[in-house]
Amino acid sequence: MNPQALIKKTAKNLPINFIYKGDLFTRVFEKDDWYIYKRNYAGMEYYEVFMRKIIRCVDFNTKIPTGEYRELYPKDEHFGRWAWCCRTFEKALAYTNGGLDNDKNILPV
Repeated sequence: MNPQALIKKTAKNLPINFIYKGDLFTRVFEKDDWYIYKRNYAGMEYYEVFMRKIIRCVDFNTKIPTGEYRELYPKDEHFGRWAWCCRTFEKALAYTNGGLDNDKNILPV
């Protein structure tokens, strides 16, 4: 098995459900290296779609890598690069099917 495949296989996965800043996140789709999470924010639902990213875990005290890996949920600065926010599941799904304009990182109209 090549090193990249081994890292993907052993990386700690994102949870299916979690709460962050009072919002409920639920994974509703997974395909290849794509995830779609439904987010309930202030009574509204929308979808966050993103490519799977794996990072190396680091000990916060020593700043030395632990040898473990985990999946990364996108931060604010990642949206528009490798993660997108959509009002509908269908628009989010279009990103996973290659439906975005690669020059502009936006969905075609």
